[in-house]
Amino acid sequence: KLSPPFRIAPDTPFNQILVPTTDTVRYGYLMSTLMHAGWHVMLTGDVGVGKSSIITSTLGLLGESFLSTTINFSARTKSTRVSDDIEAKVEKRTKDTWAPPGGKKLVVFIDDFNMPEKEVFFAQPPLEILRQWMQYSFWYDLKKQTQKFVKDTQLVAGLGHPGGGRTAISARTTHCFHVLNLAFPAASQVRKIFGTLINSHLVHFGEDVKSAGDLIVSATYEIYLKMCSDLLPTPDKPHYTFNLR
Repeated sequence: KLSPPFRIAPDTPFNQILVPTTDTVRYGYLMSTLMHAGWHVMLTGDVGVGKSSIITSTLGLLGESFLSTTINFSARTKSTRVSDDIEAKVEKRTKDTWAPPGGKKLVVFIDDFNMPEKEVFFAQPPLEILRQWMQYSFWYDLKKQTQKFVKDTQLVAGLGHPGGGRTAISARTTHCFHVLNLAFPAASQVRKIFGTLINSHLVHFGEDVKSAGDLIVSATYEIYLKMCSDLLPTPDKPHYTFNLR
């Protein structure tokens, strides 16, 4: 359920602002429910629709029984970096078992999940080690060649649709997740999001300036739609593809 009219706290860093809309509340609730039930969650959608913001906000509201960490993937990410980053957040319980400290659950948020480049056999090693762990609960210690079980840990993956350096991931990896697709927000939601941002900035200006906030948003959004429809990339004139960012 949406709360009363949203107001941004004065000292909130810009990159931590999430204006609640019907979609952000809906997807946040679904993700929270799935994570409390122990599911691995994948949130996909177009660039700039707020996937990372929704995930980060949801992780912050899970409660004291959860820990979270973030790993950003790139084309050069290696499988060893993935296992090392996760192992740094867990502690040894038994001879071959690791788990988060304090009896808590660890949620690992992986941003740009489909960015790692494919190797000669078209596999993505960082994704394959995670797929193996999600299916069998372990990966191998590369020095001792023994199994290392990682317990009480789950993944949340954020990724854009294939294209622009983002690859299509294998079905055997996808099937390990509960997949949610974040649709492009409706025009009314876009105006609400950016209207809230600019009006909160103009709150200390004069009345003649305050009243221009919604007009600026409407004009900017119309220009954005016009550019998306008219300035399309072509093979001989490729250029930046416009999105909400």
